[in-house]
Amino acid sequence: MKKTVRWLVRYLCSGFVIAGLAGCAGMSKPAQDMASGLYAMKQQFAGGSYRESLQSCMAIMASRPACTALDQALYYAALNSLRIDQGHGGRTEAANYFQRLIQDCAGSPYRPEAETWLSVLASAESGSLRNDSASAGKAGDPDSPAKKYQEINRLHSEIV
Repeated sequence: MKKTVRWLVRYLCSGFVIAGLAGCAGMSKPAQDMASGLYAMKQQFAGGSYRESLQSCMAIMASRPACTALDQALYYAALNSLRIDQGHGGRTEAANYFQRLIQDCAGSPYRPEAETWLSVLASAESGSLRNDSASAGKAGDPDSPAKKYQEINRLHSEIV
């Protein structure tokens, strides 16, 4: 009897260890679903299916992901909003998504571009882009006002 119990304990323990190692070998099911959702969202956007991409963004945001997925969903939701409605409504919606990205995902690699987009959207709402800061700073400096102004103009040309 003792021999059988020992064998059973060893069998169960080794089964738990093997099952645990197998779980570590790959991504979990939710992580796979999130990765495939992000991939689909980006492919839909690249293919011009902006409404479908926006729906994918909403589904990702509804799942309350970590910032590594949330920032991408917010960023693409904003871009989709601009593509779907190029008027005031789309700009307002995009600005809300960019603002949420900045607030909720402070360490996001998308944050600098979201801040630039917010500047563009604010200037588009005011009706003009001014060239006041374009003359200041060295042209070679990526953080110079001139470079930022060029980037704002580039982004502005995409939405106007």
